[in-house]
Amino acid sequence: MKPNKAIHLIKKRFKKIHKSYKVVVTRFAMEDIHHFRVEIKKLTMLLHALSSSQNHSNKMKLPKKMNKFYTTIGAIRNIRLQQNRIIELVNNSGEAKPSTYLGLLNNEAIKKIQKTKIICRSMNDLTKQETKFENTFKKKPKTVSIKRFLLGELKMLSKQMPLSNTMSDKKFHSIRKIFKDILYAMPYINKKGQTYLPDWMSNQTKLNSLTNLLGDFQDTCTGLKFLRSYYLKKVTRNERILLLNIKKGWKNKKKEIKNRFCSQLKNPSYSTLLKNRLKTAVSLN
Repeated sequence: MKPNKAIHLIKKRFKKIHKSYKVVVTRFAMEDIHHFRVEIKKLTMLLHALSSSQNHSNKMKLPKKMNKFYTTIGAIRNIRLQQNRIIELVNNSGEAKPSTYLGLLNNEAIKKIQKTKIICRSMNDLTKQETKFENTFKKKPKTVSIKRFLLGELKMLSKQMPLSNTMSDKKFHSIRKIFKDILYAMPYINKKGQTYLPDWMSNQTKLNSLTNLLGDFQDTCTGLKFLRSYYLKKVTRNERILLLNIKKGWKNKKKEIKNRFCSQLKNPSYSTLLKNRLKTAVSLN
């Protein structure tokens, strides 16, 4: 990728972020937040790819305020998703809505929104950050090596292998982030670049399917966090019984997803395929 192309992509990403940001801070709606966060993830992946072709001391990263904003609106969306999941479950079962619990979540969301508004007031202008990234790249313009970026992702992934359903939730989340970065990078990977990936990763449909499965796993983990004793202690007895039953079901679902994901990547031995392809790619570097 030529330097001018890289700068063009930075501008393109920021144009979408500008537009999405204005919508988020107006409504704080779930879909708006999701759209903004996806745009930030795509920008982060791009910056990571660009940095891989620069000096390691010259990494281009999002500023702390932007990261804080990104994290806080993500928390707001998680709360709203939890409310929706619980309401959908009780509606389907005919149970009474756990109004005390839903109220706790709503109050938490309101506090997060207030916190986000404070962060917004202290955030630097997005245009300034865009200019800073462009200037950083202009100072040492180099052709961006997608290969170097992909090798970095594959090395991180190989550290998580072989897979096991006893692995920590954090490791499964790390694998999902790697998969999503590669999916976001797909538009910039040419045919030669795809040869560095194992066949099961260069197949976008297959990789999407695995990523979506890990997305379900992450949603379940997040849902369980909102059913900790911190929340259960503050609700009525009837609500606690209802929520504990939901918690039990989600724990079983979490185990099931882990088993499904691991079984998909064990036959054939995806770990071996990954390591062999990584060795080949490094030898060609």
